[in-house]
Amino acid sequence: MTKPLGRPLRGLQSLIAEVLRGAGITAPAAADRALRTVSRWCANYGGVTVYLPSGKAERLADRDMQIAAELKTAKASEIACRYGLSEARVRQIGRRSAAAVNR
Repeated sequence: MTKPLGRPLRGLQSLIAEVLRGAGITAPAAADRALRTVSRWCANYGGVTVYLPSGKAERLADRDMQIAAELKTAKASEIACRYGLSEARVRQIGRRSAAAVNR
């Protein structure tokens, strides 16, 4: 029998089950697989501090690459409006992108 999960782990279990349901797995099977996954995670990593990156740096890098590409065909003011940034920030991203290409 599996021990009851604490609040953060129940949240992780719910998230995993939601993803599995989205992949077409029935709700009971998804809940069971999610519980087993979280239980295995605890058995393997219990007591160890695990860093989980938020992914923000990757998202910003992807956004900046898109902005740099758009700067070839659009005005900085249009791009700034589209991304909710200042024109100065858009131009800075463009300069950094150009400098990285020239390295």
